[in-house]
Amino acid sequence: MLNWVIISGTWIRFNAAIKAQHIDRQIYLPNLSRWQPYAAHWTFFWASVFLWVQGYAVFLKGKWSVATFIFNYGIIALAGGIGLIWKIVKRTHFQRSKEVDLVSGCDFFDALTDYYRDRRETDGVTQGNWKRRVMDKLF
Repeated sequence: MLNWVIISGTWIRFNAAIKAQHIDRQIYLPNLSRWQPYAAHWTFFWASVFLWVQGYAVFLKGKWSVATFIFNYGIIALAGGIGLIWKIVKRTHFQRSKEVDLVSGCDFFDALTDYYRDRRETDGVTQGNWKRRVMDKLF
């Protein structure tokens, strides 16, 4: 659940940076999800809820276990502590949406996207077999 909270939180911040810099998602991103940005907010909310309630059984009468409590809730404190220590030691700051660099390093990903798009077209992967087309749509 912690991974999903981090992934969806990252996408929400990425989307905020795109909006703040007036970048058109249709042009900037090679593949779009029809459910975004709502899916990211939905995932962030529910993953956060489940992150905190996944170990609720430890609070039931007669079920207390230090090991179970640490296993379920210690990882949240550990991950937060690691992130905080990184920010302090490396002296990094949280960037505002307008300050986020969305340009440098994109050449590599553009080339990679073009390569696989060309490869798909030349191999005729989506032309033939219906199972392959379904799998390409899903994944």
